[in-house]
Amino acid sequence: MSLNSSMQVGVSAMKATSTALTGISNNIANINTTGYKATSTSFSDLISGNATGTINGQGVVSKIIQNVSSMGDLSTTTSPYNLAVNGQGMFVVSDTSNTLATNSTVLYTRDGSFSTDTNGYLLNTSGYYLEGWVADTAGNINQTSSTNGLQAINVKNISNVAAASTTVTLKGNLDSDTAVSTAASTPTYNATSATQSMSAYSATTGVGTQPDTTMTMTISDGLGGQHTVTLSLLKKGLNSTTGETEWNYEVSSPDIIDA
Repeated sequence: MSLNSSMQVGVSAMKATSTALTGISNNIANINTTGYKATSTSFSDLISGNATGTINGQGVVSKIIQNVSSMGDLSTTTSPYNLAVNGQGMFVVSDTSNTLATNSTVLYTRDGSFSTDTNGYLLNTSGYYLEGWVADTAGNINQTSSTNGLQAINVKNISNVAAASTTVTLKGNLDSDTAVSTAASTPTYNATSATQSMSAYSATTGVGTQPDTTMTMTISDGLGGQHTVTLSLLKKGLNSTTGETEWNYEVSSPDIIDA
């Protein structure tokens, strides 16, 4: 191998390394870019040969590979209009808010960063309308294999009927080693008393009965309002008849009043 060939091998290695660093830099620079697909670098050796069987190394080349069919990372968001496709699939977008026809411009994207315009339509960062199938009155989606008939999604046209919470299911374990409190054994605890119930307990004033444990849950009213409900538990003791441990409980909320 000549001196020139040796230098070319070294130069090719430097170029290949530079290409790899470019790919790494792109990955770092786009770490927060929605829909970005990470790149990798493939290296290949260059070898020359002749009729006598002599083989000479000619250096190395590198190539940046971006697998566009791979799935990007999912990230959290505070916007209710940001979406993500987990698995195969694409978002259908168009440059018109009208119902799509054969001659309509249709584009596909994995970027789920959407926001609303003044009319309530969902637009991506490039200004294209997010398309979707319209459900009938029964909630059935009449979809076909064609994009014809897709309509721009307008969140102003989506109406939700609030449903009040009717039941709450809790599952958990209570500590059997919890000692029976003086309030339960005396007993000074009174669930109907404004000064002796667990719901009236205040560590600052000492009013009420301190519960052994509490659990909180969120429920909805008929208007869709959210309310926090607290379940308070106080160990009552062992039932001499059944041999089972009994607990007193109260369900309360500061903004819910019994009818």
